[in-house]
Amino acid sequence: RGFVSASGVVDDERLHALEDALVAVGGADSAERAVLLATLAAELSFSPADRARRVALSEEALALARRLDDPAALSRVLSLRFVTLWMPQTLQERLANSDENVAAARRTGDPVAEFHAVHWRAAALVEAGRLNDAWRDVEHEATLAERLGQPTMRWLATYDRANLEVIAGSLTEAEQHAQEALQIATASAQPDALSFFTSQLTNIRYEQGRLAELQPLIAQVVADNPGIPAFRAVLALACCEGDLDDEARRILGHETASAFGELPPDVTWLPGLVIYAEVAAHLQDRPAAGVLYEKLLPCAGQVVFSGVSAWGCVDHHLGAVASVLGRYTDAEEHLRSAAATNVELRAPIWVARTELATARLLLLRDGAEDRERGRAMLERAAAAAQRLGSATLARRAAGLLGYERALSALPIAVMPNPGARAARTPVPAPPPVAPAPSRATAPGGARAPGGGQNATLRLEGEIWTVTGADGLVRLKDRKGLQYLASLLERPEVEIHAIDLVAGPADATARGSGAAAAVRGNGDVAVSDGGDAGEMLDAEAKAAYRERVLELREELEEAERFHDVERASRLREELGFIGQELARAVGLGGRDRRASSAAERARVNVTRAIRGAVRAIAEHDARLGHHLERSVRTGIFCAYQPGPAGPDSWHISVER
Repeated sequence: RGFVSASGVVDDERLHALEDALVAVGGADSAERAVLLATLAAELSFSPADRARRVALSEEALALARRLDDPAALSRVLSLRFVTLWMPQTLQERLANSDENVAAARRTGDPVAEFHAVHWRAAALVEAGRLNDAWRDVEHEATLAERLGQPTMRWLATYDRANLEVIAGSLTEAEQHAQEALQIATASAQPDALSFFTSQLTNIRYEQGRLAELQPLIAQVVADNPGIPAFRAVLALACCEGDLDDEARRILGHETASAFGELPPDVTWLPGLVIYAEVAAHLQDRPAAGVLYEKLLPCAGQVVFSGVSAWGCVDHHLGAVASVLGRYTDAEEHLRSAAATNVELRAPIWVARTELATARLLLLRDGAEDRERGRAMLERAAAAAQRLGSATLARRAAGLLGYERALSALPIAVMPNPGARAARTPVPAPPPVAPAPSRATAPGGARAPGGGQNATLRLEGEIWTVTGADGLVRLKDRKGLQYLASLLERPEVEIHAIDLVAGPADATARGSGAAAAVRGNGDVAVSDGGDAGEMLDAEAKAAYRERVLELREELEEAERFHDVERASRLREELGFIGQELARAVGLGGRDRRASSAAERARVNVTRAIRGAVRAIAEHDARLGHHLERSVRTGIFCAYQPGPAGPDSWHISVER
């Protein structure tokens, strides 16, 4: 194969055979001894405890091959040396070795030696960011592989092409070549066939925003390859992409506790670290970010490449974890360096990723001109993501664009400014809505497993008391809780959003409701009522403004105490506010007109109920989760408890 017998394992039987062979050839200088020493060193590549020994063996082999001035032996030793030394700190040495290898191979006139020499040089060129030179070598090795027809060469040349196509953003072509490489590897019984393919497919799916689809496959590869701990980092990233943050946090926490010491000093070390950096940035995990920043800093300027997957510039990941740490100046400098490298690499998806990360940083910092620069970057990133078929990037860019519009529409800063709490501007509170009269719900809620319990929602003065399975929650009065009370007391009954806004007394007076008319055939026709004016009136904007101020203070507190889960929920609500404002505010901050009174009621009721449910979930996760799943909002709203709800709800109001 021209390199180790199998990746991620140490073949003890092969080691013993090599050691016996070294004894047999003796200690005299010979080409056989040089190649045996280099082969033994390469076979120890995935043995962390033997790093010093393998380096020493490789040094001895190289010195011997140079003394012999045997180009065939020298080329073979240098090819085996590449994987033996494959760590980021040896990049310059490996580049020099690779040039020496190509020259030695061409002196021999042996196309097999030349193939391996250009294959390894191409890998080093990718790490150094010299993509044009890497493409030249990959094209040349493909020509040699086609001419020689040797299966291992065809496999290496095919997956090398797929790697460069991922970087170039040609994801369809990359997947085709990865599949072709798998077929060649399987047919020729390569021991790394599945693990190499999984690495490439993971890389492709991540760029497409579809990594969560591979979680079962990645979990299997983790179990099958204990000698490659970096696969656990990929599993954690897949969990993040699939909204399994708790599982990702568990994996990251385990690695942080060991300061990422379980990643062995081999080719997978740097990819593992930067993937964990992406996980730490997603989870806003400061302890992990701090450790990762220090470990990655010496590798700044390099491209992360394992030979079968590429994970962007180290500077991009340094910028991401520096942002988590609040080191905005350092983060911006790293991201600026990554942006320049990505443009030089002609890596469009990486360009978009770094623009997205930079825009997030600018919105977080919110200094002079930051917002305008961030918006321009987000627009470019969103357009590129759509064009290149990167779903996750497109979704995140769209979400941040809505967030930026929220910043522009409201005269306050939505995102926290670490180290300084913003002065709270007095904002008029929304006028109270007449509460529902005191009443007890009729039984009809579904029974919880194991014998359900009753739940209560009680308003006393300005304070709502919510009692569920996990205890008692007290919340300040808000419209969302009033709407929620109306739905909870009448499970499975659809209530029009206009009726919820108007209150129960008006709804009763209207009988069937002014918003709806029953047709002769029994269908309900909602009256449009014409243009309902601005989608968000001054009252709604005031309510948004007050809620954003509350969220900002709560988010600062959550981040100060490293409460990642609470901070994540708060950011989600801020994102929802951004989306609603994006719908309601057009270019230049102009208000959009609502299509109907029903639509306006739908927007306001949905916003209010979701905020109320999130507030409950912060104190009683089980009850909050039940309400999130059971309360349906829209033009018609309903509480549909399902099999996991309380036996009944008791609703009461005492002013």
